[in-house]
Amino acid sequence: MKEPEGNIEYICSGCTDEIRREFHSTEHIIEVGDFVKATFVDHDEEAIEHMWIKVSKLINKEGSQIIRGVLYNQPALVKNVKYTDVVEVNYNDLLGHIKDNDNE
Repeated sequence: MKEPEGNIEYICSGCTDEIRREFHSTEHIIEVGDFVKATFVDHDEEAIEHMWIKVSKLINKEGSQIIRGVLYNQPALVKNVKYTDVVEVNYNDLLGHIKDNDNE
């Protein structure tokens, strides 16, 4: 299923660092079931896309906080991941966080 164009928010590539700094300027308590936003890069397609992940596990790996979860978007630009893929991202690379109200 193709993502409707109206659901896609375009962000200039130079703004990603600013969004990341703003996100990390406040404390976020991430729990299993929450949603986090991360950057996905497809070097073959020369594409970058920011997508949501539903958190399934929090991992401490070699001093880094790793978020494992299921990709919750249908990629529009990158081709190296797809909707429902299990992915891992570093906490320091996150761009957003939403609590899942069904978890409460």
